[in-house]
Amino acid sequence: MKKVKFSIACIAMYNAELEVEDNLTKEEILEKIHENLDTFPVQELTWLEDFAPETAVTIDDIRSIEAI
Repeated sequence: MKKVKFSIACIAMYNAELEVEDNLTKEEILEKIHENLDTFPVQELTWLEDFAPETAVTIDDIRSIEAI
């Protein structure tokens, strides 16, 4: 057996929540969201089938192969 690590190209959508102050406008809320995008935990992604399997992962996406 081998363990293969690879990247998958896709467009995914997930739902997140952010607590913000009561007095913010929609524009300010959007700015807060943009500032914090990298902090939202990604848990359940919805696969949108935007890429065919043959193009979602290519030979160049294989990062490593190691024995287990």
